[in-house]
Amino acid sequence: MAFFLIMAVALGEATASPQAAINVLPAWVTALIKHQAWGSRTEIEESVYRGDTTFLVMPADRAPDSGNEHVLYSEDGQIICEFGGFAGHVTAGRCDIKAIKFVRVLFPRAKR
Repeated sequence: MAFFLIMAVALGEATASPQAAINVLPAWVTALIKHQAWGSRTEIEESVYRGDTTFLVMPADRAPDSGNEHVLYSEDGQIICEFGGFAGHVTAGRCDIKAIKFVRVLFPRAKR
């Protein structure tokens, strides 16, 4: 335990929790999560696209295999692309679907 404390001080991170830094989300993502109705089928994931933090949203109001049921957003809330459908085609914007790397589920939260 002392080793980790010494390392934290040496790295200049004694004042901030590493977990807190990991959990910081853009305000628009936090608001989107907070505004989900109880039982919402919307899914929100954090991902990485070409080295940048992104957010993949599957809105509950879009039918499965509709062709645009996945929306990839940049960290500042701009739509990068929309995609989906049976074949997984990009229907709006431009992106390489295979380059989207999953990080974690933000909503719905796992049951404990």
